[in-house]
Amino acid sequence: MALKKIIPAVALHRPKKDFKPFEYDTLGGVLGGKYSVEVVAPGTPVEIDADEADELIARGLAQEVKTKAEPPAGTAS
Repeated sequence: MALKKIIPAVALHRPKKDFKPFEYDTLGGVLGGKYSVEVVAPGTPVEIDADEADELIARGLAQEVKTKAEPPAGTAS
C-alpha cells in the first residue's frame, strides 16, 4: 500500500487501530464490534493511502505535500 502526504481542507475521520466492524445477527441486533475513529482537523498534514489522497486532491478537498528530494548517497551538498 503506497502512502501519500496531504493537507486536507476538510475534517477527515479515519479508523483507529482498535476499530472493529460491527457484526449483526439475523434480526439486526449488534453482536460485536467497536466504533473507534480518529478525527484529523483541516490543515493538518496527514499520510493516507495514495488512491484516497488522489481522490481528495482531484475533488479539490486536499493539497499534496511536496517533500524535498534527498541528494544521492555519496554526494556532498
